[in-house]
Amino acid sequence: MSGLRYTLKAAQVDILQSIAVELPCEECGGKFRVSLGQILLAQEGMRTTCNALGERECPGFYYAGLIEPALCEELVSVWEKIAARARAQGGQLIVVPDAESGQGEGV
Repeated sequence: MSGLRYTLKAAQVDILQSIAVELPCEECGGKFRVSLGQILLAQEGMRTTCNALGERECPGFYYAGLIEPALCEELVSVWEKIAARARAQGGQLIVVPDAESGQGEGV
């Protein structure tokens, strides 16, 4: 998993688990979420252990192509820089749930 998850200290938010891609389900018409952490884990599995030939054999096959690993690496890097600035001012960087942010769902 490129070690990304483990670069964040335990007291900090794991941004890769806190951000997800929400997708429509083609079977039931509902929606489901896949965290960036799950996507990176699927990518790692595809590289190292998965012999699946398609999505029906392995859901990770589908997840692996959702976001490029380099984008997740950039996100973690920026998150860590902003968190360091917040700590330097005596604060803490947090993720605000949708209901509290007033932003609604999705971006």
